[in-house]
Amino acid sequence: MKLQACGKINLGLWVVGRRPDGYHELVTLFHRIPLCDEVILEPGKGLEVRASAGPQGEENLAYRAALLFYRRHGSPPRVRITIHKRIPLGAGLGGGSADAAAVLLGLNRMHGQPFPPEELRAMGLTLGSDVPFFLLESEAAVGRGRGEVLRPIPFRLCGHLLLHYPGFPSSTVEVYALLARKGIYTPESVAEEKAARLVQAM
Repeated sequence: MKLQACGKINLGLWVVGRRPDGYHELVTLFHRIPLCDEVILEPGKGLEVRASAGPQGEENLAYRAALLFYRRHGSPPRVRITIHKRIPLGAGLGGGSADAAAVLLGLNRMHGQPFPPEELRAMGLTLGSDVPFFLLESEAAVGRGRGEVLRPIPFRLCGHLLLHYPGFPSSTVEVYALLARKGIYTPESVAEEKAARLVQAM
């Protein structure tokens, strides 16, 4: 089974504060982009993940996604996963999360759809805050909470999008740590108003 794991951009992202669980409370506008990794699932004797770039084996989020699926399914993992990376690493485009979501969706299809969409999204959230978005069928969504409280919105960007990658990765963990140290937060009411205006403008 071949799957396209397309990345995303945040057309708007406002951090409104730190949560008691250590994560940050967000208001954001996700949109998929046509820059995709290719994820190939094949029958295997165990669980094997190979990627053309980035973490390999157990360090790859796709490996963790497959392991989680089979644990919830109650069957031994029997899949070989090959990932051809096209989404730059550490670019904020959600490449690892997209790959993990593709694995969950693909394995669910291969095994006769044992898990409904809401259960897949709950599983995805344990892997990363962006994974639930990639499990939606919608091209765009407003995200709240950690980004997992999603409201699909019925629009698609028209025209062209210029995406520039500077050639070096940026750690999401480090960026949020800097925000926490500086206390650079947007009031929630302001974030909601800006998100609403952005949606209306599209």
